[in-house]
Amino acid sequence: MTPLAAAAIAAALRLGIAAALPAAAASPAMVENANTSAGAIEIAVVGTEADLARVRELIRPKPGAGGSIRWRRLESFRAPQILDAAPDAGARAATRCWIDLGNPRRAHLYFVGRSGARFLIRDVDLSGRFDELDLTSLAEVIDLSLAAVLENDRAGISRAEAERLLAPATPPPAIVVAPRAVVTAPAGGEAAPPWSHALRAGVFYAAETFAAALPVVSGPGVVIWGPVAAGASGRWQIGAWVSGQYQIPGDASGNLASVRLETIAARAGASGSWALGARRSSHWALEVRAGAGADTIHLAPQAGTRSSAAALTPARWSTSLALTAAAGVTAAIGDRDRVRLGARLYTDVLPIATHYDVAVDGQSTTVVAPDRVRPGLIVDLTVALGAAP
Repeated sequence: MTPLAAAAIAAALRLGIAAALPAAAASPAMVENANTSAGAIEIAVVGTEADLARVRELIRPKPGAGGSIRWRRLESFRAPQILDAAPDAGARAATRCWIDLGNPRRAHLYFVGRSGARFLIRDVDLSGRFDELDLTSLAEVIDLSLAAVLENDRAGISRAEAERLLAPATPPPAIVVAPRAVVTAPAGGEAAPPWSHALRAGVFYAAETFAAALPVVSGPGVVIWGPVAAGASGRWQIGAWVSGQYQIPGDASGNLASVRLETIAARAGASGSWALGARRSSHWALEVRAGAGADTIHLAPQAGTRSSAAALTPARWSTSLALTAAAGVTAAIGDRDRVRLGARLYTDVLPIATHYDVAVDGQSTTVVAPDRVRPGLIVDLTVALGAAP
């Protein structure tokens, strides 16, 4: 057992914290009681407003305690900043604490004693859901660490040791295979979620309304999505996509003539995605798409249901302009976010009305008139190609 651990346990015993019992681990009110003559405690929570509220629930002042806690929230934080912490002017200096919740899998805790010369650095593994077990573990470590620095101003490590521990590791430059081209990966900072950067490809199946004579058409397709821009926080992104779909042949039947339609639908456009939930690493995202393309339809005339006397024309191709818009959600499958499943409602709009007729004795009769507005549903599965840039 190290001297620091022994000091922390002894302080916890003096405060009445039974560290060995999980039920008593989250008793943060006792931290305030230990601070009755130690001056203020400054606690900064690096995260969202919801993170700050959760941590404040862990540490509640006990009635009559002489010390006080000053709270604040930070949008961003770099660990070496704790080395710049200086004691407050005046007789009662503050004990400082930073709780960094930017990583949903690990919380980083930093404590600076009143003298500004001793430091405690703690890491707490989290589940990624910030559940009750996470809160209990976090409360226990905060309790013991604050008790240690409040009871013994020599607890922790020296400034020189803290500087060595917090010094950022400089990764070696990555050499790109090109004449005199060297790319250096930036050090420090937190990466954005993988779905903000990676080129994605996948498959989908879509079904939409078509016409009264052929109510629904559907079929499989392929889609490729590429990033264009992303927010600094990683919460939103803009991309471009292109897709192609083969619609399974369908028959539109008429009394005098019928027609079999087989369609290839090509689309391209832009998309926007926003991560759902308080955390930027959320596995759920809202996505909207808009674009345009063409429906290339193969028409194969057939005999009618009541008469086969009509002279059928040869099969031919017909192309129609189509506009499209979609909105839905995507969800990551697995922790690494390489595979995403999406579901969207969409609508195709044909600016130019088309219909397919049969002429008998100089009179035209419509066999099928495709709807100009065609709502539908699309489900896709995409995979990130390679590593994020």
